[in-house]
Amino acid sequence: MLVQKSLEIDSPAFAELCSELLGIGVAVRFRAKGDSMAPLVRHGDTLSVEPLPRGAARAGDVVLFRSQIGYTLAHRVIGQCRQEGSLRFTIQGDNLQRADGVIPPERIYGKVVSVERGGVAFSLSEPPMMLLGWLAVVQSRWGLRRRRWWRAVGRIARQLLPFARYLA
Repeated sequence: MLVQKSLEIDSPAFAELCSELLGIGVAVRFRAKGDSMAPLVRHGDTLSVEPLPRGAARAGDVVLFRSQIGYTLAHRVIGQCRQEGSLRFTIQGDNLQRADGVIPPERIYGKVVSVERGGVAFSLSEPPMMLLGWLAVVQSRWGLRRRRWWRAVGRIARQLLPFARYLA
């Protein structure tokens, strides 16, 4: 008899399992919870995460990481810097007003490489998804979310064929 047990994404056991599996080079898949990355990643989407060498995250990447308060989150790298001689990453959800903080590379478990929604998988390395990711970085860095003209850009993007399938 096969018994399936699921882990909640916000549980310490999920964080430990992801850290261990990605640390030994094994990819993981899980269902997203919440809307902090909407509209590109939505509640219920299935995310595929692959291992990422320490310090290899780049602005625009969506990474699975341990937040400062201990939650496991999948949010976007919006910048990197050196603090006290060490590399650090600024990470923020696309649909959030504030960054999660500046974190060291050892708290990043892996990189989200695809999003599956309604049986269709989208690679985050497809050019339209990369462009949408960079727009999310610009939006976060410059605080454009509240600007009326920026919201108009989002409405227009939803109508454009190359982006419609990702934002619909």
